[in-house]
Amino acid sequence: MSRLARRLFSAAWKRRPWQTIHGQLERPALAQRYLAWVNVSGWAIVPGAPPLRVTISSRGRVLRQVVANAPRPDVAYRFPGLADAPLCGFDEVIRGNELASGL
Repeated sequence: MSRLARRLFSAAWKRRPWQTIHGQLERPALAQRYLAWVNVSGWAIVPGAPPLRVTISSRGRVLRQVVANAPRPDVAYRFPGLADAPLCGFDEVIRGNELASGL
């Protein structure tokens, strides 16, 4: 798991330590290079809870906060028992000039 993914899930866990968080950071891949932008995408869900707010940061600076509520039919297929699984995705584009030097 990448540092970004660890931070993402550790921040969410601090808010809901009694619940299980399911999720995956799919992009950026570990050591992914970027030119003008970088895509940040994945999914996150806590069964029975409202959609998670995902914080995207670079070197300690918050770049965006997005709600994980985009359609994810693949996650719904993988977790058929979770009612919120169809809407738990996020996909954000961060421009290169918004990033600190490197990810």
